[in-house]
Amino acid sequence: MLCIEPDPRHEGLDKRKLVDNSVIGECEKTVYFAQHRWPQLSGIYHGNKGKKVRMKRLDTVLEKYNIEKIDILSIDVE
Repeated sequence: MLCIEPDPRHEGLDKRKLVDNSVIGECEKTVYFAQHRWPQLSGIYHGNKGKKVRMKRLDTVLEKYNIEKIDILSIDVE
């Protein structure tokens, strides 16, 4: 199971998952991730504040972890 999550507070919550601390988007670039004290309110900040994280294409991340088939896909969109 792979979890793609930019918020490092989620890493290690489920030991069965691989966690990739990035965000998914249409291109590969650096974006700013604003962490809120309540994780559900965190998200991409369109400015230069917050923590720098890599935006990656989904196919790039799947290739990195050798995932060829997706059984279930859950998407959290801000």
